[in-house]
Amino acid sequence: MATTSTATRIYRFGPTVRILTVVAAMGLIAAGIWEIANAFSAHNGVIQQFFGIVLGMVPVALALFGAPAVLRCQLEVHEDRLEYQGLLIEASIPRSAIVDAMSPRESYGMFSLFLTVAGKPFKRLHIAILGKKDEAFERWYSDLPHGQAAKV
Repeated sequence: MATTSTATRIYRFGPTVRILTVVAAMGLIAAGIWEIANAFSAHNGVIQQFFGIVLGMVPVALALFGAPAVLRCQLEVHEDRLEYQGLLIEASIPRSAIVDAMSPRESYGMFSLFLTVAGKPFKRLHIAILGKKDEAFERWYSDLPHGQAAKV
């Protein structure tokens, strides 16, 4: 195992993406409330009002689900483990539990990890990280087992 830096590396969306996410979420909420208000004040019948209100709830739901997903998502790379935090999953994955790792080429300013993990409630985990791989991550990743067909 190669020596890696003991400093924890954290990969997450940058401040520009985070600010744009909050602005977009507020815009979606405003558009949804505007649609709900228009549907509620329209005198076209109860069914049209109902569907207008439901249609107005779609951008509000997208904002309330999507913004926390972007703001909360991060990957911490420690010397002995990965800690991933997403909207629906939190995982601490020890390096020793990773039996196979694959990282396809970078695309559109992000990179992905496909991990096969032993002894967890999930066998395969796909982690997408916005940003570029740096040298510290490459050193950490190069020590993992790659392309081995292992039964989990």
